[in-house]
Amino acid sequence: ADLRSVVGTAIIINRKKGISRARARARKSQQKKGRKGLGKGKEPSI
Repeated sequence: ADLRSVVGTAIIINRKKGISRARARARKSQQKKGRKGLGKGKEPSI
């Protein structure tokens, strides 16, 4: 319970940064996949 609350606060603190970071990471991976070309049996992981 103690550790979970600590993790929860960390997530809340990092949410603003984390969302943008995750979004940037997704965009980067999508660009890489776009270079290779989608539709080679791999679904784009969003």
